[in-house]
Amino acid sequence: MVAPKKKNREISIGDLKQGMVITAYTSFTSRYRPMDKVTSDFIRHNFRNTRAIINRNGIKQDIPIQYVSPGDDLLRIHSFPPELKKLITVNKPFIKELQKRGMIGFQIKVGMEIADESRRDLKELIKLVEQTSNKPRKSPSIIQEKKQEKIEIVNTLIRKVRESHEVRNKTAASIENTMDQIRKGKINISEIQQFAKQIIQSASEDAMTALTGLRQSDQIYAHCVDVGAIFQATYFKILERKGTRSAFQNQYDAILGALLHDLGKAKIPKSIIDSTEHFDKNSRATQILRSHPVFGAEMLARMNMPNSIIDMTHYHHVKQDTAMLSSYPAGVDFKDVLFETRLLSIVDIYQALVGKRNYKKSWSPPSTMRYLNALAGVEYDLKVWEQFLQVMGIYPKGSLVELNDDSLGFVMSVPNPGKDLESPLVAVIRNSQGEDMAHHDIIDLSVEKDIKIVRDIDSQDVFGDHALDVFTSISVS
Repeated sequence: MVAPKKKNREISIGDLKQGMVITAYTSFTSRYRPMDKVTSDFIRHNFRNTRAIINRNGIKQDIPIQYVSPGDDLLRIHSFPPELKKLITVNKPFIKELQKRGMIGFQIKVGMEIADESRRDLKELIKLVEQTSNKPRKSPSIIQEKKQEKIEIVNTLIRKVRESHEVRNKTAASIENTMDQIRKGKINISEIQQFAKQIIQSASEDAMTALTGLRQSDQIYAHCVDVGAIFQATYFKILERKGTRSAFQNQYDAILGALLHDLGKAKIPKSIIDSTEHFDKNSRATQILRSHPVFGAEMLARMNMPNSIIDMTHYHHVKQDTAMLSSYPAGVDFKDVLFETRLLSIVDIYQALVGKRNYKKSWSPPSTMRYLNALAGVEYDLKVWEQFLQVMGIYPKGSLVELNDDSLGFVMSVPNPGKDLESPLVAVIRNSQGEDMAHHDIIDLSVEKDIKIVRDIDSQDVFGDHALDVFTSISVS
């Protein structure tokens, strides 16, 4: 009985012939054992979407090529996608390039049918794959364009976070100064109004939303800025998706209303406002604190502010179940509360839980989203919550997540409407060996189906007070 022919065989560089099809690179010169940074960057860049078998610290691993790092011994490159046909179809110039690069051993296909396949035009091969999988495949140029779009998304967010950090701090200082002046009887919000305009003109609400989970905030002032930014970042996107009109005359009124939602706390003694003590729900201090929505609404009414802004200040603590002790002021019918205020109430508690403060353990953005999801329909309007969730995502921008290969990364973009919210764009900042990376890879989890998020982590638990510095040092190209 004749033994069946093998579909693949191992050969050296000297035995490569024109028309052969390589299925794996299996042997390399000493420059790949171990690889320096230049060599590992070359491998990651030129062999995109393949896999590599490497030896790292004496442990052999089969990993996606993007996780190859300086210091690894490269043992094998395999699993070539159709768009990399140029790296598996042998011709004379290609053989010389392989020799130059120090790639000296290969696994090739054998058999006439394979030789015939290797001579097909690239377009025919892609068409064949499309017909087999019944899924359209993008050309290399389209793939490169998509990659550049993702790189631009990451770099833009990082740049905007750096720029917005200073605006956030100055706006918080302005709110504190305004409240101090109100305590002295001088009601003037012009400074806050100027910063509302500056946020619209020069800052990024998305970037300031990411800052919420990366930087410490105080109980009131930075909280007001973060709430304003998150409200602005979500509100208009929700309106666009709903196809409905805003209750505000313009974008400026929307962010100003959110920034001023806690203005009534200027009438609360600063000893209570700045206290790190947890007041009993029936204490005198708690009763005084719960008067701030009424104080704020009265001040804004005297300033002739729009009704939408007054409503947000007056009713942002009103729960859907108004019988709850945490719902105030009393005597309000939830049906009369504006959509804008219902959204603001969700944003308000989101920031209060995520905000990094020196007197309490903060929650990670994803854990906060899970908590609010459990309250939706009881404390908060379910439909408004679902719209907020679609914009913020299960993993909001700036969330630190662990992937199923033990690497860590920051979420950089939320999936578009209709896409799987479990699969955002992630910038990997620590590899599976626990090593912080100098050059950061980006992974679109909606494309890389074998890579998944296994848990979310509070970035300060990992990086302490340097979480923002780590985030803004991300570099992709």
